[in-house]
This record gives sequence, structure tokens and C-alpha cells, in this order.
Amino acid sequence: TAGFWLGLWHGLISPITFVISVFSKSVGIYEVHNSGTWYNFGFVIGAGLFLSGGILGHKKKKGRCCRMD
Repeated sequence: TAGFWLGLWHGLISPITFVISVFSKSVGIYEVHNSGTWYNFGFVIGAGLFLSGGILGHKKKKGRCCRMD
């Protein structure tokens, strides 16, 4: 069964796996045989890390932009 670390890996590669799964019936995005909550947690963390930390809170850089006094 897949646990936290495999869930993390699957989350990281989920966008690539999604594209492959569109063209292949033998590839799935989500591991069916997983350990439950820990796999899900790893998958969400991995997907969030791939998407620039979206679930972890992406901070915008503060800077001066086009201000005219």
C-alpha cells in the first residue's frame, strides 16, 4: 500500500500524470491501493508544492510599481 511519501511523490507529479492519463487508460492520477489519510495528506502537500505553494500560502513580493507623485 502507498503511504505518505508515495502520496507526496504522486502529488508532485500529478500534473504530468494527468496529461499522460488523458492518452493512456493504464495510467491513473491517484493510487487506489493507499494507506488512507497519510497518503491523502502527502498527495495534497505534493500537489501544493508543485503549484508554487498555493495551499501553503504564496506571498507576493512587495515593491514599487508605477507610482507617480
